[in-house]
Amino acid sequence: MGRMLAEEMIKDGVTSCAIRASLDNARVRLREQGFIEAIEAAGIPYASEWNPESIAWGSFPAGVAVAALDEPSLEMLLDQRMLNRPALYGIGYTNTLLSNLESGVIRRLIVEDDYAMGYLALQSAVDAIENHGKVYEQILECYVADAEHLYQEPLKHILFPIS
Repeated sequence: MGRMLAEEMIKDGVTSCAIRASLDNARVRLREQGFIEAIEAAGIPYASEWNPESIAWGSFPAGVAVAALDEPSLEMLLDQRMLNRPALYGIGYTNTLLSNLESGVIRRLIVEDDYAMGYLALQSAVDAIENHGKVYEQILECYVADAEHLYQEPLKHILFPIS
């Protein structure tokens, strides 16, 4: 997901970025690793900050884009009143994030199908039990969400499953 987010930022012509994350877990660290690999390969300078209490959390130089690797970080950035808000990109979705995506405050979100993730988790558990502890790695598809395609399939199904 991190690599995919970086690729979207590169396509948009981002020339400098800041990485923000507040959740410190294996999934977010993997996102960071993929993001940094792609950004470094493109030769784009970046800075990383993991402490939301830091003074640098909302201080960005002009022209920098911000990649939030988790939902809480992106929501914290939205809560800050920044005069010249940087281009925001993120991973995950909540109602607040989708509203800000639709209004153009957030440029892109990378999302995954939570229903498929739950199904695959159950299937993996059953497979592990039936195959005497063998673990199979499942790759879950991720999607790029932007304001223009928010209500088109497959995003409509993933983001608004009840509608």
